[in-house]
Order: sequence, then structure tokens, then C-alpha cells
Amino acid sequence: MKPRKRYKTIVLLAVAGLTALSGYPQTPGLTLATDGKTTYQIVVSAQADVSTKAVAADMAAILKEITGADFPVVADTAAPSLNEIVVGHDNGRLQQVSLAGMTSEFALDEYEIRTVGTRLVIAGTPPRGSINGMYGFLQDHLGCRWFTPGASRIPKNPDLTIGRIVDRQKPAFKWRAAASISYYDPDWTARNRHNRSVGGGGKVPVGEQDPRLHSMLAHYGGHGLNYVPASLYDEHPEYYAELDGKRLLHKFVSQRAFCITNPGFVAYIAEWSKAQFRGQAKQYGYRPIITLGHTDNHLYCQCANCEASYKRIGPGDIRVGISGTYHEFYNKVAAEVVKEYPDAMIDIIAYSIVGTPSSIKMHPNIQVTWAPIGACQAHAFDACDANRDNDLMGMLDKWLARSDMLQVWLYHYQNKPWMPHLKLFAAPRNLREFQRRGVHAVFIQSPESAARANAASDGDKLMGGFIDGKVYWTVNDNLRHLISYLCIRLLWDTDFDIRQGITEFCETYYGAGAAEIEQIVVLLQSVSSYERTTGSTFSAYAGVHQPLSSAPQLKWRIVEQMDALFDVAEKKVTADPVLLRRVRMLRLTHQLGVLCYASADSPLRKKAFDGFFPLMEELGIEDLIGTGLPGGTTPAEFKALVSDPEKVVISGQEKTGINLLRNSSFEKTIFAHGVPDDWSAEGAYLPEDYKLVADGVIVDTTRAYTGKSSVRMTKKPSPGKTVSLRQWFPVQPGRRYRINLRYMADIKTGSFYIIFSGLDKNAKFIRHYADNRGVKDTGGEWQELRVDTGMKDDTVFLMVEGLLYDDNAEGVVWMDDFTCAMIKE
Repeated sequence: MKPRKRYKTIVLLAVAGLTALSGYPQTPGLTLATDGKTTYQIVVSAQADVSTKAVAADMAAILKEITGADFPVVADTAAPSLNEIVVGHDNGRLQQVSLAGMTSEFALDEYEIRTVGTRLVIAGTPPRGSINGMYGFLQDHLGCRWFTPGASRIPKNPDLTIGRIVDRQKPAFKWRAAASISYYDPDWTARNRHNRSVGGGGKVPVGEQDPRLHSMLAHYGGHGLNYVPASLYDEHPEYYAELDGKRLLHKFVSQRAFCITNPGFVAYIAEWSKAQFRGQAKQYGYRPIITLGHTDNHLYCQCANCEASYKRIGPGDIRVGISGTYHEFYNKVAAEVVKEYPDAMIDIIAYSIVGTPSSIKMHPNIQVTWAPIGACQAHAFDACDANRDNDLMGMLDKWLARSDMLQVWLYHYQNKPWMPHLKLFAAPRNLREFQRRGVHAVFIQSPESAARANAASDGDKLMGGFIDGKVYWTVNDNLRHLISYLCIRLLWDTDFDIRQGITEFCETYYGAGAAEIEQIVVLLQSVSSYERTTGSTFSAYAGVHQPLSSAPQLKWRIVEQMDALFDVAEKKVTADPVLLRRVRMLRLTHQLGVLCYASADSPLRKKAFDGFFPLMEELGIEDLIGTGLPGGTTPAEFKALVSDPEKVVISGQEKTGINLLRNSSFEKTIFAHGVPDDWSAEGAYLPEDYKLVADGVIVDTTRAYTGKSSVRMTKKPSPGKTVSLRQWFPVQPGRRYRINLRYMADIKTGSFYIIFSGLDKNAKFIRHYADNRGVKDTGGEWQELRVDTGMKDDTVFLMVEGLLYDDNAEGVVWMDDFTCAMIKE
């Protein structure tokens, strides 16, 4: 695959006799301001769109902040001057300097900055190429930085001179968004050259908040079918999914599903989509876009027509069948929509039940958004066994082969957001690989996590929002601002030096404490700083890994080193209340880790306690979301948990009750070498409906972890079939349970899983709850595998099983000491 063509910034310094391509004589440089005054004016096309004109005014304001001079903004119909900053692809001045049509071969969002005589020309492809160029000039040539909504670097220079410039750039990705709390500040978003308008958290999409942003790509949301009006059910209940023989309207939109093979529903969604395009066709500068992503659940229609489609598209693999049936549905909708809107973009999300590539090539107007939610965030997609076993890059290539437009939804989300965790240093490698392979868009999800009802300062700009009608205030938790800034820089240039970016950020944001905080940032984001993976996901893999659901535990010597660095940083900024608050905001993450993992007699524990809770209470944080301890997610609950250090219990280390499984060590079997007593190897694995082949399960007396026997499961690729060993038992609602297992594996394709599934009172399958995947090759050694689960009230029995997945899996696995017990809360 050929690497994508990229343009580097080129700054040409004048030499004697140098002549511009236009024939204009070149002077040694342009003097834009002298002693706080200027003779320059900014010229925009009289026909320029509202965003280009607004950004020209913003550039004038920033130039005044730099120089103290007023740079008037005029239309290209005004009298010309030799000293001008000429902006826009359609600016009449380009004809005068022999540069008319200079952007005709440019890609979307590409621009060029060029000095021509005494003029500075900034022109790019509409709608935002020239906008990118204006902010690119301020950033790359004048040294401006917009780190956070409340912190920027604007160099002051009343005598501003620039050298000769020829600078042509285009972004690494066509569509770019790093969604975080910073994103909802129009200044930050415009100046850092986002071009995606995102709404969320009760906020108006950012593209609608400020004229500088009106030409951004339309509002984006992943699960578009959530917004199908409920009134449709009253007229056409047959458009809704048949589940257990009934077609019902669930009260929660995220739990609805549709009959996507129904021709009437296809026609309805096509017309519904056209209506959405009519609403935005003249509102945005880029191609109009809507999203038709499936509702965020695992439900799928079970009617005869849909079932027949699943079998036709994915014979022997219902995952491919369901996904492919959705792909056919989307293609049919797109074929109708483009008859009226030929340039329309329809975004779908490749995730959950629609996450498996099928044989179907997507319509050219469909953008597929691949959302690899199960990735290890600590490493690049091709850089650790956990990600390689998931074949993330292979999955990416399959989607690229099936889609003309592929976007990656990159998760920087973390279920325990205040805990120390990793996400930063894997991003450049991932993004460079996405660009190399031809991904055309990236959406980085890093949503705000802390709701609070008061406006106490967090050291940055306060921005209000709403959750369920309740006003709250954003809060900068755990390096969120820094990582958002670095990510948006990487989305423009995947070779951006993030270490230099960290240095620049810390110098501005933490002032005199920058050196210490920079060291802390690097420690927090380095895999080598962490001792172990927490939680069950990826626990089978050597080294440190991080799923979305849990944060790894720092090495204690790193914790002590960071504590000393924080002390020094605080001392250095004590006289500046804003800088001090910023240092203490970051220290909350460190203190939370100490309160979770410090020994009862550690002197750091009281120090963390005395710093953490007063600031949390002042900020009015209502929920920590998750910590390193089970339960206690509100600050008050967490305070009660850690008030007696002797009683602190770390997640995963809770005590459990008696083993609820029978014949856990597989020592009993009626039939020599057959399926062990009290276990089953028959039935079907749902929802894929794989038939279980009992012949692949056998008691093996040649090896064991304890006792004399283990169970060996062997499998070769076989469409619609797999092997499993399972057992179920009655459960108590509201309680949590834990599986522990010892296993050895030698697997060529597929994976070995342990899985919790919920059954109803008739022992009928309801849903899967939790699972964990073992490593493919244990090297002949026994390893441990564990997973925890809670459950919903409709679950009467809990089934546990070891499974080789999927039907194409090939290999052998041995199991021993398979236990399940209730977790003592």
C-alpha cells in the first residue's frame, strides 16, 4: 500500500536576486508591524462565506494581541494596497499577483501560505482550507498555541517581521475531531483546526455556536437509529424487531431494534434521511452527512425474513449474517438517498452486532466508522499480544477493503477517569498507521466525566452544560486538556512531536512548576511506570495492559517519586492561585491512586486524604465514576471506604464465598475420558447458534494443574460448530460472582474464553454478561484466567463456560480447577 502524499512546511529565507514565481521582486522579509503600528490590511473575498470572514476578523484580533496594531479587514473590492494579507481561494487579489486558480489542484482542507512581493497570500480549498491557513500561519510561523480554553501562548512582538514563506500543507485526515471538554469552547476548536461539529452532554453542537465554525461538517452522533421517532410504532409496529415472537416498543431508545429487511422500513428510513439532508444542505460547507448507526445494543430481529437473510449472508456464522444484513439495509437506503442528494454522506458504525465485516461492499456514499472498543489502550494496535490476538489491524484492513470512506472511532474514554491510566503514547503510532493504510477520518472520544453543580475554579475556563435538565460545570480531570490538545495536533500531522508538545504545554499551563509536572506527565503515560493490569480483561497477558473498563496500578516507587515532584511543583507556584489550582487538579489523580493502593501505615495515605477530599468537596464533584476499589463512586461513599485503611479492599482482591460449581477439578467421570460429571458439552452457543460438539471435550489424565485430571478441548475449523464445557446454578439478584480457572492453550486461530451468561427461570438464554479471553499460546505452562460479573433482576440461573471461539477456531486448550463463587461485598 502506497503511503499518502504529504506536504511539509517549507520556509524560504530571502537571498539576493530571489524572484517569486509570479515575477514579483522578493524583499528580505515582510515587516507586518513596527512599534505597535501596521500598514497592512487583511483582504478577504467579498463572496467569502461567513466562517472565513469571521476567522479573518479573529486573525486580526490575534495579530493585535501580538503586535498591539490594528489590522483592518476589508473586502477585495476595496482599493488595493501593496501591504496586504490576501486571504481566500476566490480573492480578486490573486489575479493581480498571477496566482488565480492556485488551489485548483488542492485536496480538501489543503492550503498554501506564500509571500509575494510585499503581500502575504493565504489560500486553500473551500470551505475551510483558507481558515486552516490563517490559523496555520499564526501557529507555525508566529508561534501561537491554544492549549486549553483558558490557556494559550501568544508571543508579544510590536516589531513583527517574517521571512520569505512557501508553506503548503494538508491534514493527515480529511475529517478530524478530538471530542473533550476543550472541544466545546469555540475559540479552542476553531483555532486548533477541527472540522467536525459534535454535540453531546446536552450541548448545542459546537459548529452552531460561533460563526467561525458554521462551515464545519455537520453534527455527528454514532447511533443515529436511536432518533427514529417513537410515533412510528403506532403506525407500523411491523417495522420493529420481532423478539421472542413479539414486536414491542422499548421505553429506552437505546434498547430498540428494527426489522431491517422490511421494505417499508427501508423506504421509511430513506425518506427520513432525505428530510435530515434537506435541513442541513445549505447550512454546512462540506458534504452533508447524517448517521444511521444501529441502536446501541445487541438486539436483532428474529422474524423469518431476517433469519433467512442472516443464513444467506453468513452461512454458519450469524455474526456475519446480522452484520451483512445491516450492510444490505444501509446500501438500499443510500441508493435511494443519492437520487436526490448525490453528494450525501451516510455514516454507519461498525461496532457490536454490526462490527463484523461481511462480503458486502458498502455503497460509495457510506462512511463506515470502525469502533474498536475492545482494544488495549496502553499499546498501539500492532504493539502488544492483546491487540494482536484481537487482530485489530486485520480487521481494519477488511473494513478498508469494503468501504471507500473509513473513519476510526478511537477510544480515549476510560471507565475510571480519575485514576492514573495510559492513553497518550500509543496514539501517534496508531494514527500514523491509520494514515498509511488510507483511513480518511478519525474521531477521538474523550468525553467529560465529572458532573458538578457549582462553578468553583478548576484553574481553567468554566463552561456550563446540562445533564437531564440539570446545570453542571465542566472540570479538567486527569490530563484531559493536555491529551486533547496533543491529539488534535496529531490529527493534522501524525509526525507532530508530542514530547515537544508536552514541554510547551507545561511551560504555559504550569508556569514555574512546568519541569516537575512534565516529568509527572511522562511517568503517568509510560507503560514502564505501572506494576500490573487490574480487572480481568487482558489479565491473562504478560505485562501491563489497559482496557476501557479498568486502569492499571502504578509501581509504588513511581508513586513516591511523583509525590515528591508534586511537592516541589506546588512550592514553586504557591504565589499564583491559578497555577496552584492547576497543579492540585492534576494531583487529585495521584491522590486517588494513593488512597486506593497505599498500605495502611503509609505516610502518603493521610497526606492524600487531607488533599483529595477538601478539593473534591469544593469543586462539587458528584461522582468519581469508578476507582481502584469496589463500590463507593461518589466522593462521600469513597471517603467512607478509605477512612479506615485497615478495611480497604482493592478491586479483584475481595473475598469470595464457597465454590458453587460441582466437580471443579474434573476428577469424577462416569465414562472414562468422557465429559466430566456435572458438566455439559452439548447444546448451542448463542446468539451465534453454534452447535456444540461434545466429541471435542475429553477428560485428560496425562496432565493436571491439581489432582489427576484436567479437561482437554480440541477444535478444528467447522462452520456453525464449536466446543464448550458449561454448568449453571441458581443465583441471588444484586450479587456479583467470580470465575477462576487454570488453563493451558495452543491455539492457531480464534481464542479461548470463559463466559458468564444469564438464564431465565426455564434455563433459557437471556444474554451474555462478562467474558475474558486467554492467550493463544501459554508455552506449555498453566496460567490463571478470571472474570467477574453482576447481573440483572431477570436472571435466575447463571451459566459459566469455557469456549473455543469462533467456529473457525483451531487449537487445543486444557482446563482445571474451574471455580465460581459469590463475591463478598
